[in-house]
Amino acid sequence: MSRSPPAWIWERICSRSALGLAPPLLAPPPRQTTSALEIDPEAAARLSEELAVTNVTVQVGDATHRPLPDQSFDSFGCFTMLHHVATAHAQFQILCAIHRLLRPCGVLVGADSLASQELHEFHEGDTYNPMDPARLLVFL
Repeated sequence: MSRSPPAWIWERICSRSALGLAPPLLAPPPRQTTSALEIDPEAAARLSEELAVTNVTVQVGDATHRPLPDQSFDSFGCFTMLHHVATAHAQFQILCAIHRLLRPCGVLVGADSLASQELHEFHEGDTYNPMDPARLLVFL
């Protein structure tokens, strides 16, 4: 059975982070809206419990297909998750969705791991599709 990748955080943002790690780092001021998008229902339920006393709403869904209005987010964070996306095409779809949803002068902040044999072995039985930084620059 595959481990589920961590959740996306959409702060009128979008990011992917390890459960339990990102909420303290990404918790917005009370007047802002933050949503988390998690593809795995069980992980979404755990994240929802962890964020119950915050202004973060957790949704179950796929980041490549989000029926949200264009230019409806100020920023996106995408942390340590793109390598969990099975194909380069799907990674590109996610980046296109972020571009479509960002307001003018919006910000995308992200980080992911560089490919390594250790990470390949760590992800045995799980999706592992690291993105070459040069390819990311082309996508952007």
